[in-house]
Amino acid sequence: MRIKKFIADSLREGKSRIIKEMGDDAIILSTRSIADSNDPSKALVEIVAAIDNAPTKPSSSKLPVHRESSRDISSSSASEKSDFNSQVSQLFDEIDTIKESLKTIEQSVKYKNSSVFSKIYDRVYKRLIDSDFSEQFALNVAGNLSSDEKIKTMEDALRKARYLITKDISTVQPIDKGVSCKTFLFFGPTGAGKTLSLVKLAIVSKLVLNANTLIVSADMHKVGGAEQLETYASIASIPFKAVYSSEELQNVVSQESYRDIILIDTTGRSPKNEQGLEELLNIAGSVILTNRFLVQSATVSRASFASTVRHFSILKPDAMILTKIDEAETLGNIVEQIMQKSIPIAYFTNGQQIPDDIEPAERDYLSKMILDDTLNAK
Repeated sequence: MRIKKFIADSLREGKSRIIKEMGDDAIILSTRSIADSNDPSKALVEIVAAIDNAPTKPSSSKLPVHRESSRDISSSSASEKSDFNSQVSQLFDEIDTIKESLKTIEQSVKYKNSSVFSKIYDRVYKRLIDSDFSEQFALNVAGNLSSDEKIKTMEDALRKARYLITKDISTVQPIDKGVSCKTFLFFGPTGAGKTLSLVKLAIVSKLVLNANTLIVSADMHKVGGAEQLETYASIASIPFKAVYSSEELQNVVSQESYRDIILIDTTGRSPKNEQGLEELLNIAGSVILTNRFLVQSATVSRASFASTVRHFSILKPDAMILTKIDEAETLGNIVEQIMQKSIPIAYFTNGQQIPDDIEPAERDYLSKMILDDTLNAK
């Protein structure tokens, strides 16, 4: 007997491969669902099939032999194949039915309060759940809409829903030059997009505000960190300084105080790196700062976002720069965290283009990313 294991996207695909590779006489021994190693969110089917390539024959001529004609044998074999194929086809049909039932159950669990609302409010409720807002938040928004007698159309509902989901988010004014030097510190976890955000704002300050701008690297640990930032500064023709201690930073800021804007980059730190956070705290305390920007990616999980805000709170951030919102699958978990932590947003970044892909934080911009106009088109 030859036994072989097949991995396929579906049972139907697996069956086709079994028949192609092992023949119609193969039988399925077992099936089970497994996760795709390349994409854990994707389910695959593992099928074990077998075929008897060496059928047993009577070993003694004394055993009674029933002789059949070739036509009888062919007819019997065709009948068995037909029965087997019919059983397999029936099995696949039953599995498809089970899959549809599971999908229905999943939908009913995911949108467990869907039946409470009329069609208009149900659309908003489901979109908020799909955007990774909590069940309670989505329920509160949809309930608020359904109790408003002024709402007559989907457009009305969409307008108010956008207001409700962002009304508790605070924003701050964009960077601007004043009568004296303004100094801004950028910090956050590794990979959040801190340096790129600083470069974008440095170029905007120079070109749009016509400000005398200085970029300072206080990245004392990342290999090549200062060099990378210096390259960006050189391309943009913006003055650059690198410092390797809080004392050096204090001296540079004091000597360069005639400038309009100073932007200070720091080493990316894990929120759980207490020593690293203490170093950032010493840097922040060595100079007088206009604003402290916590830079955080919108692609992280609810738990990671909460951990970042909690641990970096010792630096007392004035506002947040929310990066990579173009890469985020959903934004609901982040929006809820921002409201709960009561930290204002200064900017959004939505791409790699310098300096184009950065926007001053606006509630309307964020709400339309969550509840876009396609909801009204349905």
